[in-house]
Amino acid sequence: MPTWPTDENAQWWMPVGNGKWRCLACKDAVGIERATRAAKRHEQSKDHQYFVDAASQSFDRMEMGEATAMGVQILLKDMASSPSPGSKTPPPDDSVQLAHELLEFLSDQALSDEEEAEIFQSDDESEEGNVNTDRGAFAVASSHERQLDILLWLLRINGIEGVPSVQSVKQMNKKLQHRTGVRTLSYNGALGHKYSCNSLSDIIAQEFSNPKVRPHLRFYAQDNGKSVNEYFEASHWREPVPANDDRQIKLTPMADIRGQHYYLYEPCVLRNGSFGIPYEWFQRKGKLFSKIWPMTSTLAPPDSDPGWIVNEHLSYEISEDDFLLPFTDWTSSPITASYPQPSQIIGSRITESGPLRPWMRTDPRIGNRWRAKAQGARVYSFPMWLYCDDTSGNSSKKWNKHNSFLFTPAGLPREYVHQEYNIHFLCTSNIAPPLEMLGGIVDQLENSWENGIWAYDCVHKEFVLVIPSVVALLGDNPMQSELSCHVGLMVKGFDTADGNQPNPVVADSPQVAEHHPSADDSDADSPAEHRNGAADSRGARSRANSETTTNSGASDARLDLRQGNGKTGKKKESLNAMFQRVTRFLTRAEPRTKKETTAHLGTILRDARIVGNQTKIKMYKTNTGVKDNFLEHFIDRMQSSYSKITGYLRKQQALDDFITNLPEDPFSPVWRIPGLDPHCDTPVEILHVILLGFVKYFWRDAVTNQVKKNTPQYGILIARLSSFDVSGLNITKLSGQTLVQYAGSLTGRDFRAIAQAAPFVLHGLVPDKCYSAWAALANLIPLVWQPTIGDIDSHLKTLETAIDEFLLRVAHWTPRWFNKPKFHIFLHLPTHIRRFGPAILFATEGFESFNAVIRAKSVHSNRQAPSRDIALGFAQGSRIRHYMSGGYILTRKNDPLENTTVAGDNIESSTVGWGPLSIISRPSIITDYLGHRFPDNSRGMYLGSESIPILTVQVGRCKQGQSSPVPYASTSLGMAFSEEVFLEVMQAVSGVDSASSSLKPLALQIQICESATLYNGDICKPGSWVLACAQDGSKFICRVQEIAQIEGSRNYFSSHPDIFLVQLTTNRGFVDPYEMPGIVLDNRHDLVTLSSLICTVNVQHHCAANACQTSQSTFIRQEREFTSQTQQTVSHGTNPHHMVLNTAQMRDSAHLGVFRRRAVLSTSTEVESILLEATASEIDARRNMAALTTAAARSRGRGRGRGRGSAFQAQMQPQVTGGHGTGRGRLDIGA
Repeated sequence: MPTWPTDENAQWWMPVGNGKWRCLACKDAVGIERATRAAKRHEQSKDHQYFVDAASQSFDRMEMGEATAMGVQILLKDMASSPSPGSKTPPPDDSVQLAHELLEFLSDQALSDEEEAEIFQSDDESEEGNVNTDRGAFAVASSHERQLDILLWLLRINGIEGVPSVQSVKQMNKKLQHRTGVRTLSYNGALGHKYSCNSLSDIIAQEFSNPKVRPHLRFYAQDNGKSVNEYFEASHWREPVPANDDRQIKLTPMADIRGQHYYLYEPCVLRNGSFGIPYEWFQRKGKLFSKIWPMTSTLAPPDSDPGWIVNEHLSYEISEDDFLLPFTDWTSSPITASYPQPSQIIGSRITESGPLRPWMRTDPRIGNRWRAKAQGARVYSFPMWLYCDDTSGNSSKKWNKHNSFLFTPAGLPREYVHQEYNIHFLCTSNIAPPLEMLGGIVDQLENSWENGIWAYDCVHKEFVLVIPSVVALLGDNPMQSELSCHVGLMVKGFDTADGNQPNPVVADSPQVAEHHPSADDSDADSPAEHRNGAADSRGARSRANSETTTNSGASDARLDLRQGNGKTGKKKESLNAMFQRVTRFLTRAEPRTKKETTAHLGTILRDARIVGNQTKIKMYKTNTGVKDNFLEHFIDRMQSSYSKITGYLRKQQALDDFITNLPEDPFSPVWRIPGLDPHCDTPVEILHVILLGFVKYFWRDAVTNQVKKNTPQYGILIARLSSFDVSGLNITKLSGQTLVQYAGSLTGRDFRAIAQAAPFVLHGLVPDKCYSAWAALANLIPLVWQPTIGDIDSHLKTLETAIDEFLLRVAHWTPRWFNKPKFHIFLHLPTHIRRFGPAILFATEGFESFNAVIRAKSVHSNRQAPSRDIALGFAQGSRIRHYMSGGYILTRKNDPLENTTVAGDNIESSTVGWGPLSIISRPSIITDYLGHRFPDNSRGMYLGSESIPILTVQVGRCKQGQSSPVPYASTSLGMAFSEEVFLEVMQAVSGVDSASSSLKPLALQIQICESATLYNGDICKPGSWVLACAQDGSKFICRVQEIAQIEGSRNYFSSHPDIFLVQLTTNRGFVDPYEMPGIVLDNRHDLVTLSSLICTVNVQHHCAANACQTSQSTFIRQEREFTSQTQQTVSHGTNPHHMVLNTAQMRDSAHLGVFRRRAVLSTSTEVESILLEATASEIDARRNMAALTTAAARSRGRGRGRGRGSAFQAQMQPQVTGGHGTGRGRLDIGA
């Protein structure tokens, strides 16, 4: 008689002692115990079968404890059978060891007992107990020993023998981290601060041995024609390497062609009998290509020895099939017997008639230096996006600034690059400034540039040598300014990319800049920070204080009011001066260069070596816009060295004595990164510049100054927002009350929704010039967020025109907006897109979201050594991530701090078995904890813009309605088309024979579907507006009327739709005031298949033309129940089919490009006319304001605190609002 439970059903039963069982599939409560006979009967019940089927199909619905209890036995037994790479011999039995690892993964034991006690004591004493653990929970899991005790108990009741104690688990965890984990290195910073940084080489080595990452990495630039969708398709990776760059770290130096290794800058023999030197590798249509400099043999004067001349002025492309012999096989081939040796390179020519220059790229005798270091192994480059930002280490409002460095591999495709799973932590500190921590990172990089990083390649199953490089420095504007050694955004030359000085300059004091960015223009706003409460509200003010010293919205008019009192010494800006300033502001100047900036820094250091040059240095920094905060530390110490000494000679002597102790390189570590120019490699960050810049500025102005509170327009705006149809936008329904009432406290996600809705909710509520700027912005934003670019030249031309049109409309509205530096910085975006690819590649939403993980790590530490503790926690998390991903585990035999210099030396490798890998083989709670998103495939995909998936859908599947199949004649299909026409269409689109039983007229039954999932993941329902593609390739807008399946068809059984009935539309051209296409539904219908539907689109009613009004018609829902209270909603009473296509839609923006209005390129005469009109209007407004101020001063009494005149008060009060966080009044821009 077979034993029970069997192997098939054992996973659903857990023994609880005394021959009784608990059903895991049905989630029996702890007190429910079933005898064996009762358990067998329960197995036959329909309820049990239902829960078993549901659990089998959706593993991620199960609780983590249940999933662990069911799989832990399989996991532990399988560990002993895990082979090493290239070996069939299993490693020693370490089942208990992996059990420790799984328990440690769930409990995150990283703290001592004393530290844990202090954490829980502090949590009890504060109100900070609730933290967001939705992201990266593997890094913030509770470390209380009680949880570990519970898990150990769970192992015991599942029959696991030899369950370790809590202390042994901790010891094993420490040992595993010591031998196989990422090292955490301690640094004594150059500025005197201690901090810890995780080993960059260990993280990169893990990425190469991780089968979930390594197959997606790209190591060569790709030539995709004019199409640019990824970083490796942009121009940056294919830029020529300077001749004096002997490190050669940017390009992958080697190509494996038919088992032979060819290196850059080494002579080789080609199949056509010629000779050349490859200087660039790239891929085209899956094949490797190279650019070649031809070589010619000649006699070298004066000794007439034969040699080679490299013709760098000549270049051509060859494929991998054209290579014959590499550098190392030159001498052993008879083909080259009559030619000079490859080491006899006389020189190179840059131009045809130019002089012969020495060959500097390699030592001709040994070839490329990486060949010798690789020792026959493959060599790959590893480009990285390096990110730096500050966040609060507290969950409360108290600001606890932590500067952090993160990175993500730039060689990953776009769908992977910003996943939380692929974002790696390097270091953080609440005391060390960013440039000081950058020094430790650069130290690690310099070591890797000298020796490379040995890693096990899980694709080729061999060790490879890796060369990391930094593609760009990402961050918000203040952080990029600091990393670029720029003086900041509050000076006349505030742009880090060019030397433009668009801020106004007073004639008597050319070093003073009047116009500063506003205090609430802080770049601290981020979705992650706001999702975790108000933790960073203090940070926004703190960072803003470092960015500026003026109140929000300080306008030129307010400055004029202060200029008449004779206290500031500033002169009024004339019409011509304002016109010149605005013109400069809208001009792209010559870019700054690394050479120029380092020369300026050298001048500053030379001046600092002489006593009494403080004022000169300050003036020089203001004029040049250059400020190295790293160097500033040493300059301040140099000045302090003689501050208490009298006498010039004694001061100079003290300064000279101090200078002898200065480091050899007192400049910022950023200048030590070869191939990186911080001026052009700090791309425009679209989150802070656009959403938290332009949209935030305009929305606050619209709510505060245009609509105004306690007016009828205020309620209309709320009603329009609440009534806005969000279908097709992939956002939640808008809360008008929140977006208007809290306009000053919104997040990036809110501004993303506002940017797509603003043209439809603001018409008639703001002045025409203001609305025109909004319309231009709505037309521009989808171009910026476009993820794919089919023609880079055409796209950038369109984008530049749209940017110029937007800025010109803003200037026409009021030039006061150009007090904000972001409006000028935005001009450089097209250059950065050409250089790095689509703008969303270097957007920082993913990094900003990761701040929540760093904050949670800080909250769960004892705050005594935050840099070390947080780094250790992330190092441990990286190890668990690597284990659970099936990565090859590299075990150090000897001292784990020793650097490996030879492939495989001091290293053993192995992987975990199929047990733990099965836990993350499909979407589950564990994959959510790891931040891993599964790619789009036949099983499903994830929707949403967040790092963690929010919805799992079946692409191409449909959801059948509740009703049974009905006759064809009773459907909308039957009303629109006869059966004969329908059968002909079905036969044409699917190849189904109309004579088949499912398509016979008498047997034709139709199953109506509730929804279907398009191939891009959009959910399409009857009534949805969609973009469809006709047979000739043209696109058209239509509305889905019915989704149908034919009963008995193949799609019927596989839950796929057979056909869509759509209602066609007529395009009415661009309509005012939206500047978007107007569409009208007509009585035409068509039948389309799933493959013809591209995406859902957002369509709004043409309320402006039909004068739609608001009405008190909707009941307010509170506590999930409707109340008797009502709220205003928009009523579309007339012409309900008169619609407008919302081309401001950011999702699928590339598909809507054919419908979007193309910006108009203005001539220079038109631009000059508009700017003259705008500046003249601004000057008139200032004069009127000055007149009002004078009249108010005359009517004001002499006593302090007496009120102003009634005439002034009546005209001024609507424009004056409270200063942001200052308590002082301010004159807002929209006044």
